[in-house]
Parts: sequence; C-alpha cells; structure tokens
Amino acid sequence: MPRNRRIGAEYTYMLHPVQTMSRFSTDMVATAGQVQTMRQSWSDVNRMRQNYHQLDAYYRHEMPGRKFLQADFSFTHFNGLYGTGHDFDVSQGAPSRLTEDNHFNSWLYAGKVVYGFPLWKSDTQVGAEVSHTKIGRENTVGGNMQTEMSSSAYSTGQNSYAAFMDCFFKLKDFSFNAGLRLEHVNLNYYGKNGYDDGASSDYTRLYPTLTMGYHKGRFNTSLSYAYSVTQPSYNQLSNSTAFVSSYVYSVGNPTLKGSFIHKLTYLASWNRLRLIATYRNIRNRIISVYEPSQTADSVLLLRMVNLRRYQSLAVGVSYDCNIGRWKPSWELNYSQQFLSYDGIDYHKPLFSLKWKNMLTLPKDFTLFLNLSYSTLSGDNLYVRHQQFLADFNLSKSFCKGHWQVTLSGTDLFNTSSDKTRMRLRQVSELGYGNNGIRGQLFRVAYNFNTVRSNYKGSGAGSEERSRL
Repeated sequence: MPRNRRIGAEYTYMLHPVQTMSRFSTDMVATAGQVQTMRQSWSDVNRMRQNYHQLDAYYRHEMPGRKFLQADFSFTHFNGLYGTGHDFDVSQGAPSRLTEDNHFNSWLYAGKVVYGFPLWKSDTQVGAEVSHTKIGRENTVGGNMQTEMSSSAYSTGQNSYAAFMDCFFKLKDFSFNAGLRLEHVNLNYYGKNGYDDGASSDYTRLYPTLTMGYHKGRFNTSLSYAYSVTQPSYNQLSNSTAFVSSYVYSVGNPTLKGSFIHKLTYLASWNRLRLIATYRNIRNRIISVYEPSQTADSVLLLRMVNLRRYQSLAVGVSYDCNIGRWKPSWELNYSQQFLSYDGIDYHKPLFSLKWKNMLTLPKDFTLFLNLSYSTLSGDNLYVRHQQFLADFNLSKSFCKGHWQVTLSGTDLFNTSSDKTRMRLRQVSELGYGNNGIRGQLFRVAYNFNTVRSNYKGSGAGSEERSRL
C-alpha cells in the first residue's frame, strides 16, 4: 500500500466469568429521640459476569496540499449479569432473603468520515458521524422477603446522525478556532407495556464552539465558548428498582433528558504562572434526590432527576519553579455552584490548596511529597467535609531506566474521610465513610523495549459508547 494511505484495525475481547466481587454486612438503627425504634442487619454478596467485544477500524488517505480523508468504524457488544443477594439476620425472626439479578445486552455500531483541506489560510475539516445503539435490560427480583420491588425489563433503540465542521487559522500573534456540529437524535424506549412515548425523544440541535487565542513572547491567553450535551447513561434510564435498605430503594428514571451545557473558559499564562477560569450554565443537570414512595409508607426512593437550571464558577491559579534539585509547585482553587432545589440554596464554595514537591536525589533516587487541603463545600445537594491529604513516592531507576523500584504511601497522617450530609425539606442524610485510601505500596517494574503503535484511528461513537 502507498505510504500516503493507511488502513488498520484493533479488536479487543474480554471475558469475565461469574465471580463473587464483594461481600459486606450492614447494620441499620433508627431512633426517635433516645428510643430505638428499629434495628436491622443483613449481609450482601455481589457477583458479576461480563462479555465484551470491541472492534475499531480506519482508513486514511493523505493527499498533497494538506488534504486528507479518514473513515473510522466502531463496533461494541457488551453483555453480562450483575447480581446481589441480601441475607437478613435470622435472630430477628424467620430467615429472609432478597435477590436481584440484572441481565444486560447492548450493541453499538458507529461510523465517522472526515475530510481535511486548506481553505484560504486556515486548516478546515468537515465530516459526518452516525451511530445505532440497541440496549436490552432485565431485572429479576426473587427470594422470600416481602418488598415493594418487582421484576422489570426495558429496551431502547437510538439512532444518531451528525454533520460537523471545524476551522483553525492564525493571524500574526492571534489564533482562531471555530466549530459547528448539527445533530439529530431519535430514541425509542420500550417498557413492559410496549412503546413509551414519555421516555422516547426525537430532536435536532446545533452545537457551536469558538476559541480565540493570543501569544506574545512568554504570555499566552485564550477565551473559548462551547455548547454541548451530556446524555444520561442507559443505566440511569432503567425502569428497575434496586434495594438499598428496607426503607430506601434506588429507582431508575426513563424520562431523564440530556444536560445542555454552555461553557465559557479563560486561560492565561506568563512564564510559570497560570490562571484558568471556567463558568458553566447547565439546563437539565442530572442530580440524585430522595422522594417519598407513593405506594409504601416509610419508604424513600433515591431517584435521578433533571434540575431546570444549574450554574457554577471555578477559578484556579498555579505556579511552579526549579530551585536546584527541588521542583515545587503550588495550586490554589476556588469553585462554587449556584444551585437551589425545593426552596433551599446549596451555594457553599470550595477552596483548595495543593503543594507538590519533586526532589531529585543522588544515585538516581526521586522523591515526591504532595500535600492538599480542601474546605467544607457544596456538591450538588450534598455538603462534603474538609479534607487534608499527605502522600509520598520514592523511586529509583536501574540499568538505564529498564528497572524501577518504587515505595509509596497514601494519606500518611490518616486524615482522609468521606463525611457528607444532605438536607431536603423531608429528608436529612448523614454519611460517615471509612478511610479507604490509606496504604503503602512497594513495586518492582521492568520496562521492555516496546514498539510504538502505528494505529492512527480516532474511533467513532465514543460518547455513545461511554453511556453503555
């Protein structure tokens, strides 16, 4: 084949046989004042089986005058089982058991064609992308425990068609990049009663992007705007119910819509000082909330819903330098969400500070010591507690870098925690997570003389694949 033409393919297969993934126990206590009203204990066993096929292929033809034509094709088949068995404490009466088996089967076909060519003084690309997704899920509930849960099933078929254009050009010290994507999406949703018009959707939208940059000596700056959509995962669109406790169920929401995001970003750097500021305005942001059950008393439903409007602002400043063998860097960040739900504001800002250190020692030793601190802050409808972390990494190379020995430690002072609280009008939730990140690692690695891959495919339908 001529050098200006390339063709290639990659195939990945993964088989994960049925295996127990985790075992854990739960002890739940409810009180009213100083009086215990309920105590329940149970143990869970989670198992999983997966079968995964992924095929990517491409063809590229490079032509004189900075022209090229590239076609990409992707195929994904993903099926398997997620199962959980809940066994309740027999000391509280007759033994009871609840089982949940979630079978899933998904297919994705996607193709993309891109043609690049010079237009006046710019590099321009035009193209089209198409994808077809088919999903089938079945959730089976069993056991002798009496609950409001029941077996369910659903299937979806989605077709997506897009045409896009991207243009980049420079004018002295200025640069400009403009993009436009026209997309049509048709989603057909089928529940146990057949076609569900409320969960199905059909729309056409235009997504523009624009970036303007300036570069002069050691100073760089840019301002960019992008309009995009983030679709809910197919797992979030499920119509099934999952057990959290006897008083809390997690339920899917087939009527979830995509989140439409306006994003404005400013970047600036001078020597080693950098600044980044980002503002986002999101319509239909997806968040999780608690809702009372309409069919059972004292039962809460944990559900994903669309928030009509969500805004956030983030600003970060960083600086790094070299002082002999010592290379420190500092990073200061501020972020804040502007979110109101059910008459309550969740605007608590986050401030964080990171101090990273790299020290090159004699005998090819390298030491990293990183410190970070973050304040109490709002995260969707939750408030997350402050955090302090200290990590280190000491490594040494041998034999021209082929061998490497590493000793590392995470959370040296045992200060990490996962404390959260959620406050709604009818529900308050407190979470106290154990420290699960603290540990030490000793590793010995050997680096072979690997050959760099010549595969030049860019894939197709990557965003759709991430939803499976």
